[in-house]
Amino acid sequence: MRRADWMAVALVGAVVVGVGSMIATAPRRPPTPVVAATPDSTVAADTTPVRTDDSTATASLTIPTGGEVRVRLVRSANAAPPRDVAEIQRHIRLGAPGTYINDMVAEQDSALVRWPEATVFNVWIAPTTDATEWLPEYADTVRSAFTAWSAAGAPIGARFTTDSASANVRIHWIDRFTDGSAIGQTLQTWDQHHWLVAGDITIATHASTGQTLDARWIRATALHEIGHLYGLNHSSSTGDIMASEAHALDLSRADLSTLRLLYALPPGPVR
Repeated sequence: MRRADWMAVALVGAVVVGVGSMIATAPRRPPTPVVAATPDSTVAADTTPVRTDDSTATASLTIPTGGEVRVRLVRSANAAPPRDVAEIQRHIRLGAPGTYINDMVAEQDSALVRWPEATVFNVWIAPTTDATEWLPEYADTVRSAFTAWSAAGAPIGARFTTDSASANVRIHWIDRFTDGSAIGQTLQTWDQHHWLVAGDITIATHASTGQTLDARWIRATALHEIGHLYGLNHSSSTGDIMASEAHALDLSRADLSTLRLLYALPPGPVR
């Protein structure tokens, strides 16, 4: 995404500088850890279409990444995708310019994960929290982040539910993360074919340093973590919402191009 509003950048500059000094010395994210395995679980994809509207924001901030993405493994009833490794490699080679698909392949041990076609997220956003300085409006801020991805052409839609039991995507709040400098975290649930079948996102209201994260930071964190929810991993370019360190507040052309390429490919190993 591009910084289109320099006045907004100036307003958050002091906070960014403070967190940026912390990130400058932070190690890069280690390989994605697998935190649990429940091989007898079955999770089916939702296939109801949904339409959404556009939403934009501008500014810049830093989202640190230590241990940001975690994985839970399950067994689902989803069919295995047809796979031709040579054709997958050719498609990646031809489609890679203008994307960060190669960054993703390198970071994910040469494998891709994504949701089945025509999936629609059933999203539950926690309506309250013990996190200090949390505002009820933050739920709408997260909804606007899902809307921005959908309006920009993301192949997976989102609808919102007040029933957490019916949701395949859940948004939680935390005051701050104590292990590292992250302000957001995503738990991806994969099946045996590398299809994504569920996800949980946790968003902090404070940086680990104690600095309060306002609605602008909450939305940027949500955009970044929703990218992980789709199956995107980190970009090496700071101009992308999925950059591993500093980035601006909205989706870049490379974010959308990479998402489209990911969803043109079957999940699973590419080597």
